[in-house]
Amino acid sequence: MLKTRSALRSFSTISPTHLSQSKWVYKNSMPLDTSRKVDSGELNMNSGKFPKMFEEDQTLMKNNLDLSLLDNAFKKYEKITLNSLESTYLTSKISPLDTAKQLKNYLIANKKDTKFETFKNFNYLPINFALNQNIKLKNPETAKNLREIMKKFRNVPVKYCFAYGSNVFKQQNNNGANKQTDLIMATTFPDHFHSLNLNRNEGHYSFLKRFGSDFISKVENMGPGVYFNPYVKVGDQLVKYGVVSIEKCVSDLLSWDNMYLAGRLHKPVKIIRDDPRVRFINQENLRNAAGVSLLLLSSQNLEKKQFTLAQLFEAVAGLSYQGDIRTKIGGENPKKVQNIVAAQNEEFKELYAPLLDIFKFDEFISFTDASSQNFQINDSPIYKAFIIENLPSSFKTRLYKRYLSSNPNTNSPISTTSKAILDGTNRAKFSDVFQTATTFSTALAISQKNTPISTDVSQYSTSEEFVADPLALEISQSEHLNDLVLKSLSDTILYPSIVQSIKGVFTAGVSKSWSYAAEKRKKYKSA
Repeated sequence: MLKTRSALRSFSTISPTHLSQSKWVYKNSMPLDTSRKVDSGELNMNSGKFPKMFEEDQTLMKNNLDLSLLDNAFKKYEKITLNSLESTYLTSKISPLDTAKQLKNYLIANKKDTKFETFKNFNYLPINFALNQNIKLKNPETAKNLREIMKKFRNVPVKYCFAYGSNVFKQQNNNGANKQTDLIMATTFPDHFHSLNLNRNEGHYSFLKRFGSDFISKVENMGPGVYFNPYVKVGDQLVKYGVVSIEKCVSDLLSWDNMYLAGRLHKPVKIIRDDPRVRFINQENLRNAAGVSLLLLSSQNLEKKQFTLAQLFEAVAGLSYQGDIRTKIGGENPKKVQNIVAAQNEEFKELYAPLLDIFKFDEFISFTDASSQNFQINDSPIYKAFIIENLPSSFKTRLYKRYLSSNPNTNSPISTTSKAILDGTNRAKFSDVFQTATTFSTALAISQKNTPISTDVSQYSTSEEFVADPLALEISQSEHLNDLVLKSLSDTILYPSIVQSIKGVFTAGVSKSWSYAAEKRKKYKSA
């Protein structure tokens, strides 16, 4: 029977023994290196000073946060080490979001201070949180190149940064010369970033630099909210870097506002400079990507009972290209998704292994061979309804609207569905992350596992039968589910991609834009 629960599960430290209980991960050929910390030292842009992130955030928060509460929280961490909030997904089948919610409530109950509810407190996540996102580079030369690139930006405020694309992780049939290294840099105050960057790297900008940093930041906010400087020469390397506000970054990961950043993070990337808030939300972004991809596979192949991991990863990698204007006008390699997955199969496994372990534990999928390369999907509507009900809020709004517009006489009692979802007025907030249950296993099943210390969670755990929202349940049984999801993805991606493409002509300049378009067209023709 399908259950949903909320429990502050086992307070324990991570150990290889405990991690080994995540069967799917460790029976495969790609076990994660659990001894590796956030950056393995191979690309530590903070020169071994990662905790300074937390020190800086603590300074910023002094005016808004009772630090005695944090002291109280740290004392509890020191005593029980919340198993990295049980949120690496490597040791936990209970959602990190749900566990974090219980941790928050637990601390509030002991301190009676509602200021702890601010999401910024998750700057204090354990350093091993969501280790699967820390993909190790195979080529040491790539790590060296990224270090050299980031030296160019050592004096500008970069809160979160990742590198992506074929120059970071290889893509099949993509060996062209003069490839760019792609970067995304998230910052708290983009206008301040551009002001400093204009002083130090004025040559990176197009003619828009004449209008100043405030104007540039306004241009940045158009469309998906990213400002790109392409074909920038850093040493002997070509670089394209995008600047985005950390707020827009987290919002897109949480809600799928436009999937411009969420979609890039669905695929393997190299995190250069980390931010715990982004890390926390991105784990949910990855889970949603896997969930939607499983929905697509099961609904587009009604007669097919068995799927491969490669098919799943291609579905995941293809989500962000649905509706992208570049794919519609021949500006992107039509085989790009297949090329990405073929060359990065091991990286995809590392990124999604703990998430697939959750879906396996929840009996939504079951592996059919010893190598765990093939799996079956549970076609029960209740499982699909649970995934639909917990989709990112902006994307769910579009999906619900799509369904209701094509089924005006639906029998679902609309009163049971949030008005905010139906009329599109809802906007996800940081605090909403605590409202989402991401798995429907019972705490009891988990608490019975052998762990280094006691896992008695009876004083925290509750369990109740999951009752699906009637509209989500109805959508899950629609024969047009696949089409609804694909069109909702297109609704999410198309307009922002058009705006970003037009914006690129101005942010890059005509000459660079022409070079970029010509390069993309060449890849399209050679496919």
